[in-house]
Amino acid sequence: MAMADQEIVTKQERPWEELTMPEKLGRAADLSLDRVYQTLQLPCDGSDPKLLALVTNAALTVISQQVRVDTTKLTVSALSPAGLTAEERRERARQAIREAFAERPVPGDSGVKSE
Repeated sequence: MAMADQEIVTKQERPWEELTMPEKLGRAADLSLDRVYQTLQLPCDGSDPKLLALVTNAALTVISQQVRVDTTKLTVSALSPAGLTAEERRERARQAIREAFAERPVPGDSGVKSE
């Protein structure tokens, strides 16, 4: 039998009740993103304040979440030693040690020396 004649077997989705928490969250996130996208596609002329508020809140929420994701990615990449030379890793370690042992201001000390 030729490959083209073979029936393609597709994976059937398991019922919601059988899913793990991460699988449920993934499905819910997919559906949520679709709904937010549909909401953002609605014409919004400002004459309906409730619709305007809904679309604005959806947009701001998406932006906020994207900022969180981008910040996390940036933080991880900045802290990751992957791609650094041995000298860059040593310098990063030296900097961390300098920061850890840097003189810290004493609470309540204004920094002004009296004579």
